[in-house]
Amino acid sequence: MKPKKIKTKNIKRIKWLPKETIPLTAFYSPREIDCLPQSTIVRSERAIEEITGVAEFRGGVIITREVGKGLFFSSDIIGDLDIFSLTNSGFLLCTKRVKRIL
Repeated sequence: MKPKKIKTKNIKRIKWLPKETIPLTAFYSPREIDCLPQSTIVRSERAIEEITGVAEFRGGVIITREVGKGLFFSSDIIGDLDIFSLTNSGFLLCTKRVKRIL
């Protein structure tokens, strides 16, 4: 298969992207967000101790989330953020859109 010829008025304006895959090295959260009160978490003075009812990966099997339990956030507060963190937790969270991309 032949590579396509580039048609442009000014060939010097073309920017070439690298052909090799560049490894993803880090994510960062642009904003910390508080979860809603119905979230099933156990907090201590310093941090979150436990999140009950969330999906888990055990022995190669995914144990699904319990209905009505887990972390809940307001979509109005998240807005168009795709990556965010839970306030004072260090947990980096993402939307379903990011999960599909990854």
